[in-house]
Amino acid sequence: SALATLLDVSAGGLRAHASGTVDLPDRTAMLDLSLQSPAMSPRAGLSWQSISLQARARGSVTAPSTSAQLTLTGLAVSTLQLSSLRADVQGQGRALTLDATLAGLILPGPMSALLRGSPARLQGQVQLARGAPTVVDLTLSHPLIQAQGHYQFGGSASSSSSGADTGTLTASLPRLAPWAALGHLDLQGSGTLQARLDGADSTRQL
Repeated sequence: SALATLLDVSAGGLRAHASGTVDLPDRTAMLDLSLQSPAMSPRAGLSWQSISLQARARGSVTAPSTSAQLTLTGLAVSTLQLSSLRADVQGQGRALTLDATLAGLILPGPMSALLRGSPARLQGQVQLARGAPTVVDLTLSHPLIQAQGHYQFGGSASSSSSGADTGTLTASLPRLAPWAALGHLDLQGSGTLQARLDGADSTRQL
């Protein structure tokens, strides 16, 4: 009753391998995925030095236990650049957690290398409970900014919050000077930004 799967894919220097079994009557699965890539530039404005991905899933096909580890170096997407990215994703049932570290981040536009000097850490949680709103929580940590975001959307037709999206954002700037310098201003001290989103299908309010 179990269906075995095996897949090997190659494109240039990129190699991907997937294997596992799927038990259709029991609706369970065991899957493993690996991907390795050397330096590549698949199209203009997109390149990387290396990619390594390891992922696995076990248990119910609708709410499995999952894990994934991604390491990426030398990413360039147009004017966005990243020296390295290390990310770990863990899932249990309908909940997912993310813990990622980004180093050497160069952003497009005037912010450019503002965050490049120190790694940034991104942590997140996603709740995907059936019939209930999807809840996303994100935290960004960097010496120049500390930010927390919470977003809730969706839900079943019978849910009291169906059709309504809500979210909050809080950002703290320990030092205003580097940010003010982008506008050629001389500001000292610290700052805090708070925002809230409330809306339904037809309206959005910030």
